[in-house]
Amino acid sequence: MTDIPVPTFELYDVTSAEEFAEVFPLLQQLGRIETPETIDNLTLAKSWAQYQKSYEMNYRLYAAKNTSEVLGVVGLRVCDDPLNNGQPCGLVNNLVVEEDYRGLGIGRDILERVELVAKKYKCDMTMLWVLNGNKKNKAFYEEMGYSHISNGMIKEI
Repeated sequence: MTDIPVPTFELYDVTSAEEFAEVFPLLQQLGRIETPETIDNLTLAKSWAQYQKSYEMNYRLYAAKNTSEVLGVVGLRVCDDPLNNGQPCGLVNNLVVEEDYRGLGIGRDILERVELVAKKYKCDMTMLWVLNGNKKNKAFYEEMGYSHISNGMIKEI
């Protein structure tokens, strides 16, 4: 992190097609890193349609925007968890900061703010997954207080 102050921004719930179009380039940046094999097929229209369906199932994107541009984005899904004393939990994903603004503490600020959003929904914990090879992000999340508790596994079906 540099000595440059963290730029100020507002974090807001992405609810319209216009707002989604503003964050879509950041989601594409993330997709090129995490799922490069599928990013060429991801269009704005297809992604917006997916987001609308996900929105109905308690998934929200939150954009970090200053007066002129989107600096970052993060996703949060609030899930009821019958094994967590009936408390909901928050699943955090798609945290990405615009390339020109990385290293200024924006990601840290966005993550702290979305955790506050999760608390408003009565979540008593947030969870996230980091790709095995992404040591930099793993270290970042550990600095932010996240603990490694399991090995995530995936199976394509």
